[in-house]
Amino acid sequence: MKKFLCLFLCFLLLFCIGCQKEEVPEPQLNQGTFYTSVGITYNTHIRTVLTTQELVAPVTSLTVEIQNDTDYIVQILDDPAKFKWEKWEDDEWVAVTHYADDEIVIDIERGFLYIPINPREKLVETSDFSKRPLEPGTYRLQVNVSITNINEELPLFDFPLIKGTRCITDVYFTILPAPEA
Repeated sequence: MKKFLCLFLCFLLLFCIGCQKEEVPEPQLNQGTFYTSVGITYNTHIRTVLTTQELVAPVTSLTVEIQNDTDYIVQILDDPAKFKWEKWEDDEWVAVTHYADDEIVIDIERGFLYIPINPREKLVETSDFSKRPLEPGTYRLQVNVSITNINEELPLFDFPLIKGTRCITDVYFTILPAPEA
C-alpha cells in the first residue's frame, strides 16, 4: 500500500509539473508608425480621406472621413465645424472660412472639445461652404489629433483625459474650374 501511495504521489507530482501554466505574452497593440515631415508629426495609421466626388467649382460642401486604423482611441482636438481649411494662394496657405463675415462665432467650449474615434473606426464629417463656395485651386485640410495611451471609451468633454501622442492628419485636393458651356 505504501508503494502504491508513493507511486501515486510521484505520478501526481509529475503531472503537476507538466501542467504548469505557460505565460502567454500580452498582445501588442498597433499604434501605427510616427514620422516627421517638414517639422510636422504624422502617423501611418491615421488618415483623412476626402469622400466628396464632385470637385468642380463652385463647391458648396465637402465630406471627409478620418480613419483610425490603430488599436488606440484617437482624439480629434479640433471642432469639426471649424476645421482648418486652407487654399494655396501667392505661395502660402490662406485660411478659408465657412461662414459669412457678419456671422459671429462664439464657442465657449472650444478649448475643451475633442471627439474620440474608437479603434478601427472612422468619423465622417461634412463642412458646409454654401455661404462661401470654394473656387478653383489647391486646398488642404489639417486636423490635430492625439493617439491616446489608454484603450477605453472616453467621456465627452473631459479635458484631463486628452493625452497621448499628438500628430496631424491632412488631405490635399484640387478643385477644377467649371467646364465652359
